[in-house]
Amino acid sequence: MSDNLEKELRRLRDERQKKFNEEDWEGALAIHDRILELSPSALRHANKGSILYRLGRLEDAIASYQKALEMEPTLNRARADLERLEAQYQQQQALQQEQKESQGTQEPTDSEEKYEPAQIQNIPQKDDDAAQELLEEWRIQRQQAMQRGDWEEALKYHSQILEKAPNALRYTTQGSIYYRMGKIHEAIASYRKALEMDPSLDKARQDLKKLESQVEEEKLWEKDKEEAKENDLPAQLENLRKERQTRIEANDWESALSIHDQILALEPTALRYANRGGMLYQMGRIQEAAQSYRKALEMDPSLTKIREDLQRLEAQIDEENLIEFPLDGEQGTSSSDLSPQERLAKIHQLKDERQKCLDAKNWDKALELHDEIIKIEPTALRYVNRGSMLYRMKKLEDAMESYRKAIELDPNLGRARMDLERIEKEMVTQEEKRQESIPQPEITKSLADRLEDLRQERQDWIAQERWDEALRCQNKIIELEPTAPRYATRGSILYSLGRVDQAILSYRDALNMDNSYQKAREDLEKLRDSEMERLRIERQQAMEKESWQKALETHDIILALEPTGLRYANRGSILYRMNRLAEAIEAYEKALELDPSLSKAREDIVQLQEEIKKNSFSSELEEEEEDFHLEEIDEENIAEVDSLALEAETEIKQETSQKQDCLFSLSGHQGEITDMTIIADKKILVSASKDKTIRVWDLQNKSCLHVLQGHKDWVRSVVIGNDGKIISGSDDWSIKVWDTKSGHCEATLEGHIMPVTALAVPSHAGKGRFFFSASRDHTVKVWDAQNYKCMKTLESHKDWVSSLVLPHEGNKVISGSLDGTICIWHVLGWRCLGVLDASKNLVKKILISHDSSKIFSISQDNAISVWDIGSGKLNNKWESHKEEIHDIALSPDGKYLASAARDNTVRLWDIENNKEVQTYFKKDAHFDKVLFSHDSLLLFAVEEENKIYVWRVLDGQEIAVWQEHQQPISCLALLPDRKWLFSAGKEGSIKAWDYSDCNKT
Repeated sequence: MSDNLEKELRRLRDERQKKFNEEDWEGALAIHDRILELSPSALRHANKGSILYRLGRLEDAIASYQKALEMEPTLNRARADLERLEAQYQQQQALQQEQKESQGTQEPTDSEEKYEPAQIQNIPQKDDDAAQELLEEWRIQRQQAMQRGDWEEALKYHSQILEKAPNALRYTTQGSIYYRMGKIHEAIASYRKALEMDPSLDKARQDLKKLESQVEEEKLWEKDKEEAKENDLPAQLENLRKERQTRIEANDWESALSIHDQILALEPTALRYANRGGMLYQMGRIQEAAQSYRKALEMDPSLTKIREDLQRLEAQIDEENLIEFPLDGEQGTSSSDLSPQERLAKIHQLKDERQKCLDAKNWDKALELHDEIIKIEPTALRYVNRGSMLYRMKKLEDAMESYRKAIELDPNLGRARMDLERIEKEMVTQEEKRQESIPQPEITKSLADRLEDLRQERQDWIAQERWDEALRCQNKIIELEPTAPRYATRGSILYSLGRVDQAILSYRDALNMDNSYQKAREDLEKLRDSEMERLRIERQQAMEKESWQKALETHDIILALEPTGLRYANRGSILYRMNRLAEAIEAYEKALELDPSLSKAREDIVQLQEEIKKNSFSSELEEEEEDFHLEEIDEENIAEVDSLALEAETEIKQETSQKQDCLFSLSGHQGEITDMTIIADKKILVSASKDKTIRVWDLQNKSCLHVLQGHKDWVRSVVIGNDGKIISGSDDWSIKVWDTKSGHCEATLEGHIMPVTALAVPSHAGKGRFFFSASRDHTVKVWDAQNYKCMKTLESHKDWVSSLVLPHEGNKVISGSLDGTICIWHVLGWRCLGVLDASKNLVKKILISHDSSKIFSISQDNAISVWDIGSGKLNNKWESHKEEIHDIALSPDGKYLASAARDNTVRLWDIENNKEVQTYFKKDAHFDKVLFSHDSLLLFAVEEENKIYVWRVLDGQEIAVWQEHQQPISCLALLPDRKWLFSAGKEGSIKAWDYSDCNKT
């Protein structure tokens, strides 16, 4: 890429970013199209899709994502976005069809009957008011069933509509309902019927093609035409498939399942377990179907469609619309001798009768019918519903017994536990205040009547799309009797009104009441995927304007989407900015409750408590506020977000160890220094910073040679390539390559879709053709060191990749992730040789022994895990530390490993003998960095404030304590031939220390 083109692209990206900040999406799109003209790429087409989505142009956005995947099929993020957009587009089209259908009942000239002229002959010329009223009633019932996800019920009413007045559009709607039920073949038949009646229905044609493609790809219920017949097993499988297909076509599902189990026994695959789940679903054996789907996903997690089917099944298990509790526990194994078809028919009949009794407020008869359903299929959810009915009848002791039975069947039913506790409290209250209580049966009946009236009124408003009125009714329902499903329904209504932020808060209220309520969780996850980026931008804009109240309100919505310890800590940081210190402490305490490893949050609480006592702000604290808007809160560790540290008054004590001044200081960075590396033969130090720059320092002249500018966000890591060039990774998702002599940027590498967390370059002894980058986008990328092209994207991790190491022989790369796994990749084919499971603890850092036989890792479990690379097994676990380990380091001679922890200790481990040989202890010192001298004779340890301790490895003698930094130390580096140690502080300065005399002490 020429320099002129690179400059033009950089200028256009800057202009586009301004448009983003102004939320001028049309302007951003125009600029992005110009970028695409100059330098088209798959990632840029994906980004165009993202902009088009923000403009509401779904079809154009889908086309852009498809173009991106056509150019680069490995863009998994783009594929996920495309699937989400296609689902959203299909939902919109279905809604438009429903609106057309509703309009058709009121305006004959535009009615849907125009899609089927042949059928009009069978309809009387004059409007049949009774028939129209009946159709309208069925439409309302169908719509209500669809809104609560009861697709069986929706299909029943839609079939009645079709029988009464069939047309092409209604067959399209029937196909959509079948699809949601997982009945792909029935859906295909309905779409074909619609196109047979009206070939102009393009949307139906598109949906039909997708379904036919899906059936072909997944081979559900189809013959496997590609199976060769060259040996006995393929021929046997082909015969069994033919026989199974015959049974399926004859609706003999029991026989079909038996044959399918024979196929599974001969050749088990993930897809066949998925097909087994589909057959069990057809037979009404929902729980067993879910188990088969889970087995399929266990064998092949990439089966996206199967994952969606499983989610629908699990949601269906939780969906029985009984009284005000929308839970449908219609699954389970039957205890009767009825066939599956007879059992389902009987249950359906009893449910209809029970609902009539409930509508008539005939609770005794409804309970009697519900008990008959339980006799046929006893499930935990049905006992929950029985308890609910008994509660309505004020039979509290019987209700408690039913809830206990439910919990006995399924201990994970948080809803049942919550209701049981509520009833127990109510009984205690009634006993204590018996003389003041009003007769409870009368109250219950009155409450039930009011709830039923409000619910009916709400549904009427929803049918008319009068969402404000529907919300008013729902709010009254919640006032009378708040439940998790009701808050979730309120969230759905708010979303329909376009009040997305309030919808998010309402869904979170639902989960706060019942954390097991799956429907609310799923809806909240969808909103998190679609809204999180917008909310982060809004919060950042508010922070930049120092509109802290607005920032807090937006951050609380982010918290509702994803309540994590780090986000609560960030909330404390914002509250601190607003001088709401007591609330800030509460937020930090909540953060520690969720994540005890947030050590900086613990320190901030202490500092805030001191602040409250002093009842005044320190000047240092006020100075820090000026930089707060530069840092985005939730992306980083709280220690990087808001340093609430106050410079404590230090008590001067007599020390037995040496005190010495630093040799010299290097100043220039305007933010925390995040990483340092040294080019020893040239006496050059390179530092990276949160001020978005890299500085190149001449250590002989103690001056800055170059300030490398170009990154748009924090620079997190910097390494030196085998050709001597500087490589930097940034939170702006890019990697840049710089010429050390001139300071010129030679290349910008793009491809990651989240911040770059780590870089790794093979040693000179290894193969220098590649270098590697890790990112929060869960991937590791392999880059060609000559032309800077991405050669491969390594995908296996499910969370941020936190650490990279390379064995000395240069034929592997090893990555550690916050998902709790360590992956070993081989350069031949870039295949994954093995995945080491670190007991579901996030992997913070990994190291590899000098002989490349062992991997050392630290997590949150206060231990060091020692893995054997050859076998992939956990050989040892060193567990002496009592609190979290922050850092580990290997001695240059390969004999020792040192670990620094919060428990006031630094420990030295003998690698060959797997044992601890030294413990360095300092009271009230929380150590977070550790490094050996070049000759392995000294150990440097940094405690969380700003001191550097120097210990002699041989006998554990403390040699020196160095302290000149004004803020905590962020990183260390060595210049061996001069015996200089460099330390970088969060205030942006670098200090040089001479340790040559320490060996003589």
